[in-house]
Amino acid sequence: MPEFSTLYLQASDLPDDADTIVTIRSFERKELRQDYKMRMKWVLYFDEIEAGLALNDTNGRAICGLIGKEMTVWIGKQVALYVHPSVEYNGVHLRGIRVRSVSNLTTKI
Repeated sequence: MPEFSTLYLQASDLPDDADTIVTIRSFERKELRQDYKMRMKWVLYFDEIEAGLALNDTNGRAICGLIGKEMTVWIGKQVALYVHPSVEYNGVHLRGIRVRSVSNLTTKI
């Protein structure tokens, strides 16, 4: 299992040129700092990676579309994480993590 310097995944933790297939192990709701404020966020944890993925609305909706809205059903399911080169955040475009289906993908972390 790769080690990360942070508790939560960042785009710089993933390869730019390949999807990272992960298996959802668990989730929890945590209070995280975002934009200088504390906010409650869902965090996903994976079998293959120690760092969690703090879910934003876009990735949460993507997983709901792939697996379903009931989070307990997500456990044991696989998704592909990838780095999108231009995600808008507070009016700025930067690299960001996105989620998609694992169909037809073969790269694993």
